[in-house]
Amino acid sequence: HTVPGPVFDRFAVAAKRHRTNLVFSLYEKKGSVRLVGSYIVDRKGKLIGRYYKTHCPVGEDTGGLSRGEELPLFDTDFARVAMQVCIETAFPEMTRIYAAGGAEIIFMPSWGANVIDVRARARENGVYCVTAGFDVPSLIVAPDGEVIASTWKDHGDGVATAAIDLSKRFCGPYVGNFAEYVRRLRRPDLYGRLSQR
Repeated sequence: HTVPGPVFDRFAVAAKRHRTNLVFSLYEKKGSVRLVGSYIVDRKGKLIGRYYKTHCPVGEDTGGLSRGEELPLFDTDFARVAMQVCIETAFPEMTRIYAAGGAEIIFMPSWGANVIDVRARARENGVYCVTAGFDVPSLIVAPDGEVIASTWKDHGDGVATAAIDLSKRFCGPYVGNFAEYVRRLRRPDLYGRLSQR
């Protein structure tokens, strides 16, 4: 597909008609390069964010898909957001970089992903994670790792919805807000060094 193009335009029209922000993924062709793109369209049907999948699993890499090289953040009218696609939910480094940049919600459109990974990424970083899945449930996961809405094939009406308050603090026993606590303890200067004895 090309973006903008006929398929993209259908999503843009739907976003405008329903006055909603919309996140979706397509295979995109840019010149001779094929990528998996993920897009954010605003309530007026305008493209406001584009991310290219940076981690291609076996099959995609040998099938001619290229990898993206950037981890962008997008400021929308409701939150600062980022995107990870499918297998990328297995890479905690990505989510951590986004959270460090101020992401509040990470959208994770997925053919297949691991629910445990999605919940862990939310809890580790204190962010909402939202999946739209084919072979994995569509989920809204709170910053404490709890699933607050879900649906899947033959379960529910196909739409997972929840009202969220981005100012809410998620506190637990002993440490309070886990994500903030871990951020204070984190030692990035140490993580690149391995000691061999």
